[in-house]
Amino acid sequence: MILIFGATSTIGQATIPLLLEAGHQLLLTSRTPEKLEAFAGDNVEIIQADLLDEASIQQACSGVDMVLASVASLFGYGKNASKHVDYTGHLRLIDIAREAGVKHFVYMSTQEATHDNPVSFFRNKAKVEDYLRAS
Repeated sequence: MILIFGATSTIGQATIPLLLEAGHQLLLTSRTPEKLEAFAGDNVEIIQADLLDEASIQQACSGVDMVLASVASLFGYGKNASKHVDYTGHLRLIDIAREAGVKHFVYMSTQEATHDNPVSFFRNKAKVEDYLRAS
């Protein structure tokens, strides 16, 4: 089973039909799972999950073979600021996926991800790339 964390993202929604066409079973997550109802079907399970909620990440990672992480919080603020979602949240997801025995982890980053980018969102993406490589 493939877990798509951030299934309502542009990348998530573009990937879902392709993976279903290839015959994969999917577990789709969103903070608002009703946004994914159009994808409901035999090979799709939809659950509520949030990178800021460790228990929901643990539930989502249980029994999956692969994670596609396509969450981004470029314009988030407060508790949804990039440092919480794009950095800490993804590190947590990587750790929990590893502990759950996930075999493959695909992280959707950006071409602008560099450690010296003046925008913290892009620096956070670069740090997560490094963390995933080291994991």
